[in-house]
Amino acid sequence: MKRIIVGLLLIAVSAVAQEKAPPDPMAYYIEMAKPVAEHERIAELSGPWNVTTKLWFGPGEPTTGTGTGSGKMILGGRFLQFTAETKGALASESVTIYGFDRRTSDYTLVGYDTLGTYYITAAGKYDESQKAVVLRGSYAQPPSMTQTNYHFVWTKPSEKEHLMTLYFTMDGKDVRVAETRFTR
Repeated sequence: MKRIIVGLLLIAVSAVAQEKAPPDPMAYYIEMAKPVAEHERIAELSGPWNVTTKLWFGPGEPTTGTGTGSGKMILGGRFLQFTAETKGALASESVTIYGFDRRTSDYTLVGYDTLGTYYITAAGKYDESQKAVVLRGSYAQPPSMTQTNYHFVWTKPSEKEHLMTLYFTMDGKDVRVAETRFTR
């Protein structure tokens, strides 16, 4: 009788183990590498844009640069590369890569420009209450190298306009330091 019970138990355990067997790992990673609906939000920045960038260096009016930019989906629709050039008091060139990381469900940003020799990164979620993608990051601020936290708020005021606003957290408050408006 014990042998029958042990045998039935082994058959039951084997059946449960087969039911919960993990899917083919390669198939899982291939599926996770495919673009999804969130990539469509990034793709909205494809094509040519007029770009206006403002920087606030303190109280008062911002320093402004205007120019053009263009976005294109790269790497099979997984990322958007946006290049821009502005003229005026805030002349610069920039390259920003936008993405959506399916592992973490975060939108991502990596940016480079001629206003420095460094890059910035940020990641975050879509915030329904703000109708915005909120991307957070931090870096060591020279010369003291203290950690500075920042966040971008990416909104879409109209079908032909996107707005990326950058805030630094200073003394516990969010302070707007930059704004880039993309218009068609």
